[in-house]
Amino acid sequence: MGWITDWIKNIVFVTLFATFFELLLPSSKMKQFVRVVLGLFIMLAIINPAIELVRGGFEADDIPALGLVETNAAQVNTAAQAIVSQREKLARDIYIRDLAQQIQAIAETVDGVAKAKVRPVCDFPDNGVANLREIRVYVHTGARQKGTHINAIVIGQTERPGKAAISEQIITRIQTRLSELYQVKPGQITVMPLEE
Repeated sequence: MGWITDWIKNIVFVTLFATFFELLLPSSKMKQFVRVVLGLFIMLAIINPAIELVRGGFEADDIPALGLVETNAAQVNTAAQAIVSQREKLARDIYIRDLAQQIQAIAETVDGVAKAKVRPVCDFPDNGVANLREIRVYVHTGARQKGTHINAIVIGQTERPGKAAISEQIITRIQTRLSELYQVKPGQITVMPLEE
């Protein structure tokens, strides 16, 4: 009866491992393929003792889970934690990129702003909810023009022209609009000239 207990434990272990591995996968067409492969592993764990019994080489201590190389729980746990941390980092990067694109689109709708680039600064506490700490908006003021704009070249000019100053009215409009939409204080929004 001991080998039946070990056999059932192996089936439960393989099933739990397959379920855990499936939870780590993102939703995609690849998930269906992995489900099929994991199902084959579970079937192999179920029929493996029966095959050994038919062959005649069956002993109570020879029940392998899948006939794979043995790994200990610490290695599996370390690998799972590495995968989870990579997924969290990727999710944070995507969140910041998408947030920057949203804020850029909003900033470019403000009158007087021709072009904008945005760098949001976020904190990610353990509860998983992103905290928008600061918004840095780099803007180029002037009329929106289609096509390329070529600055006039002055012969004999030794100094480069400085950054175009941004009017306080444009800064206030940007800060007001973003603070209303993203529930941040205007002091957390920094508006600076965009370097060409």
